[in-house]
Amino acid sequence: MASAFPRHILTTIRDKDRGNEAPSAWDLASAAEACVALGEIPQAALYLARYVRASGADAFELGSTLRQFTELLKLDNGGIERHALVELLRAELLKREGGRFETAADTLPNNRETGRFLEKIP
Repeated sequence: MASAFPRHILTTIRDKDRGNEAPSAWDLASAAEACVALGEIPQAALYLARYVRASGADAFELGSTLRQFTELLKLDNGGIERHALVELLRAELLKREGGRFETAADTLPNNRETGRFLEKIP
C-alpha cells in the first residue's frame, strides 16, 4: 500500500514522457524521489540527471530537492548509490548562481594518509 502513491507519480510522469507534454523540472525531481521510495535507485539517478539539466532547475529548486533528499530521506547516510544522488545535487547546486549548501563539520572527509584536511572557516 505504501508504494501506491510513488507508483502513481511515476505513471503520471511516464505518461507525460510518452505524450506531447514534457515533464517539468519539478516532475523529474518528484519522479526521482518516487524511485527512491520504491528502492529503484538506478532509475532515480536517471531522473535526477534529467532534472539537474532541466531549464527550471535553478538554485532554489535544487536546494529544495537537496534538503528533501538529505533531511527527510537521509540519502547521504544510505550507502554509496544513495549518497551519489546527494553528491550530484550538491555539485549541480554549486554551479548555479546563488547556489550553496551547508553541511555538518563531522561529515567532511579528512585524509590522514595524505595530511590534507578540510577545515571549518569561522
